[in-house]
Amino acid sequence: MPNRRKVFILDDEPAVLDLLEDFLGEMNLSTVPASTLSEARYKLNNEKFDLMILDYNIEKTTCKPLIKTIKSMKGLNKDSPILLITGEINKSQFLEIAPKLNGALMKPFDLKKFKEAVELCLKDA
Repeated sequence: MPNRRKVFILDDEPAVLDLLEDFLGEMNLSTVPASTLSEARYKLNNEKFDLMILDYNIEKTTCKPLIKTIKSMKGLNKDSPILLITGEINKSQFLEIAPKLNGALMKPFDLKKFKEAVELCLKDA
């Protein structure tokens, strides 16, 4: 039996994290959650993921430095797609990180659109 594709999820809202984990599990994807930036850095430095889903606003800051770190890493997750999820981002913030992203969704999003975005990101991964 082939290995399930592994998806990393960073979100500091427990309800959102649980919902995404459950939904991705129903898509037959393995999930690895994190709710803090330090936990995210540790996991991203030690595991390879087929997709990373990152909440932009996390712990009263943003995940922008984390995205920069991921894309500058040698090996592991440098080439893994990133799907950004956020409830709030201004145009200049988005334009600054957009070239590093494979997709983005504004919260709240419906699960059909989320599934489509995940499948699109995984298509070429």
